[in-house]
Amino acid sequence: LKNNLEILPLSGLSNVMTVTANENNYWGTYLSDEYGFNNKKEQHIKIINAKNNKVIFLGDSMTQGSAVYQNENFVSIINENKNFTALNLAYGGNGLLLSLATYIEYGNHIQNSNIIFCFYEGNDFFEYEVEEKKNKKLKKYLTGNFSQNLISLNEKKDNIVKDKVSQQNKLIEEDNLLNKINYYYNEIIKMNTIRKRIGLLNNKKEIYAYSSENFNVLEEILDLYKVLATKNNSSFTFIYIPAREHFYVGNTYQDNYEKIITILNRKNIKYIDLYQEMKDYGDPLSFFPAKIMRHFSAEGHKKLSKILIKNLINY
Repeated sequence: LKNNLEILPLSGLSNVMTVTANENNYWGTYLSDEYGFNNKKEQHIKIINAKNNKVIFLGDSMTQGSAVYQNENFVSIINENKNFTALNLAYGGNGLLLSLATYIEYGNHIQNSNIIFCFYEGNDFFEYEVEEKKNKKLKKYLTGNFSQNLISLNEKKDNIVKDKVSQQNKLIEEDNLLNKINYYYNEIIKMNTIRKRIGLLNNKKEIYAYSSENFNVLEEILDLYKVLATKNNSSFTFIYIPAREHFYVGNTYQDNYEKIITILNRKNIKYIDLYQEMKDYGDPLSFFPAKIMRHFSAEGHKKLSKILIKNLINY
């Protein structure tokens, strides 16, 4: 986002084994589809021709399926249900605007679908504040009539991503000692793991991004989703995904959570409140690996898929 590129990639490399994170004592992986997302190949064509409920998922790594295998994330599990054909257009690091841009580029041609924006309270506002709103090309998507036509530029997109990966590899090789020092400082001297276990890391640096200005942007984006959905004979659903810290004592998310739910009700937008659903479950931290990691565990995804299927069928 900080580079002035000819085109701005919104996905990873196409048709390659992709590694995400290790939070479950194994590396999460998936074989990317023809556009670089976490789907089986030709899922884009399949959903266009589907006769059942078409669901397009947007969001960040929580929805992409970081830290689990491809068949373990909740979008893949929902896709196995005969009532649904699901397309996963989520990608790690996406915030408010990147998710919208991704839908316009890769989902806007799909008719009669349920467009589902999976909002992650942990950093979606933060990603917009520190990165997205500073990119002029990305902000053009707020007009609703801008597109880079990325589907037709997939080879060029892949070459840009390959070049970026190559640059990062060189930096890692050059700064290997520095990276090790930073790791030991964070994990041993600052004792991050212990602090996570007792709930002292509440990501307060991310809370400041919940500003009045950014709430206005959220409302603008929600209105645009509704317009785009209407044009495509589709519907729009908002899924509220809580951060693990929201279940800690003295969390900093509750006020902003209530503001967002109020906005959704005022705008008459259908939504699924996973904070309340997980809280009602009785042990919400059990959705996360060892009850402390950021992303969902395979078992957490399985539980979430049941909650989402129940709600989506009712819609």
